Amino acid sequence: MTDAPPKTPGVAAQVRTFFTGECKIFIASGNRMKRATWNVSFDHDDLKRLHEEAFYTSEARELPAGLKLPPHVFMLRDPTYGVAYEGFDLKDVKEGSVIEVRDPVLEGEAEAAAAEARSLQADHNVGPASYFTVDAASAFDFKRDRKKDREDVVDGGGGGGAAGGEDGTSTDADAGGDAAAAPAAA
Repeated sequence: MTDAPPKTPGVAAQVRTFFTGECKIFIASGNRMKRATWNVSFDHDDLKRLHEEAFYTSEARELPAGLKLPPHVFMLRDPTYGVAYEGFDLKDVKEGSVIEVRDPVLEGEAEAAAAEARSLQADHNVGPASYFTVDAASAFDFKRDRKKDREDVVDGGGGGGAAGGEDGTSTDADAGGDAAAAPAAA
């Protein structure tokens, strides 16, 4: 049996890029990501413009006056290894590429939001110990409790919350039958 050729997930995108010179990319900055249209003829000034449109203009935010984005703040994320390379060749930008931008304003906002979240956790005494509580012992107890629940259902215990008799079985009176013909509940 021969192996089938690998499927190419973005054939339509490759055709669009070939004929129009455009592709969809993602621009990431300050723990956020936006989708943008990239043209193969773009340069670093166009990349800066895309970033400004995605994170400032589209959100009706004022563009900071002193914001400088030289070419070295743009980094292309490698889809295979997950590392970001600065000083990349713009010809390497393809459909679905992620370009990270070290925007000091957006990164400062992300750091402030993270600090506020840590402050709220400290104020309410909530921390990793409160919500990351799974260990081998607690997982064992959970499995044991689930097994006990299944045994209750098999033994006729009903598993809880039954509307009929106390033992979890229904009576004819519950089903709308003759109450006199129903057996007395123990």
